[in-house]
Amino acid sequence: MPFGLASARLRSPIGIDAGTHTIKAVQLATGRRLHACTTMRRATEGQISHDEAASLADLLARQGFSGRDAVLSVPWTTLLTGVLDLPPRSSGAPVEQLARMELARMHKRDPGAFEMACWELPPSSRRGAGTPVMVAACPHTDADSLIDIFEGAGLRVVALDVGTLAAARGCLPAAALSEGLHGLIDLGHSAARLALIHQGTCIYARAVPESGVATLHARLAASLDVDAAVTAYLVEDVGLSPPDQVEMPNQRAVHEARTAITDYAAGLVRELNLSLAYAGHRYPDVEAADVIVHGGGAMIPGIVDCLAELTGLSVRAAETTTVVDVPPRLAARAAKPSLVTAIGLADRSNG
Repeated sequence: MPFGLASARLRSPIGIDAGTHTIKAVQLATGRRLHACTTMRRATEGQISHDEAASLADLLARQGFSGRDAVLSVPWTTLLTGVLDLPPRSSGAPVEQLARMELARMHKRDPGAFEMACWELPPSSRRGAGTPVMVAACPHTDADSLIDIFEGAGLRVVALDVGTLAAARGCLPAAALSEGLHGLIDLGHSAARLALIHQGTCIYARAVPESGVATLHARLAASLDVDAAVTAYLVEDVGLSPPDQVEMPNQRAVHEARTAITDYAAGLVRELNLSLAYAGHRYPDVEAADVIVHGGGAMIPGIVDCLAELTGLSVRAAETTTVVDVPPRLAARAAKPSLVTAIGLADRSNG
């Protein structure tokens, strides 16, 4: 067998997390060792185009990725979700079929028009007679369009996955997945996505478009009447850094940025508290173990400490080194909390 083919089989599929602002890609080697990773900034927002997919495929080849197999994250804008109370499996009821019919009713869709996954939630002290089930689905039209774009660029899509589940695998070591209640906050460009993981199972997931990092940029640009480059610098480089560490003559701009980011964090905390209240109702005996922040917005200076102060919880940025072995050659490139969903997509065997 040719050495190149044998080597490729020791690599995971390429996990591709295509956001509205950037595309992240990760490939793992045997033993959960990071083999390759890269980030590509997008020229436009919305669904990825054929040209962008072709540029990504070229970048993957140049960055040392192996093979053509890829696992994609279903865009949050097309994901259909719900938590349902269904008859217990012991009753002999067709749980999956009932879940499909109920999800179709909730979202006013044809029951045969989407791919669906469902999983039982952990037992609750408030559990009734039914079985609580979480359901996630992607319409066939959206899935086929996404697959066609990437396969048109020479990649072979072997699976679509739920980004929240992938993020949990990418944020948490396998042992931690089964312990306590973990909150995940994905600070994406177009939306913040909140999820709760309990006993290794996603029990809650919700997208909050008004809490996307783009909204923060827009509010700051409007209040200061400055262009996108200045806003990006204030948010991504200055952030909530101590004033004496900021080299910028316009202190009003720095103050406005700090105020806007603090207000943004407060809004995230309100959304997180709503999520935790849901978990507290269903699992009154379980407390949050920690909150993990990931996505591009997790790199805003000081945002994690601000969230910790506002919540009084243990809040940390996702660290790739806690879930995968990172070789020295990739240490600088891999030190980004925005990569965790792509890591989880590549490592589907751990979920």
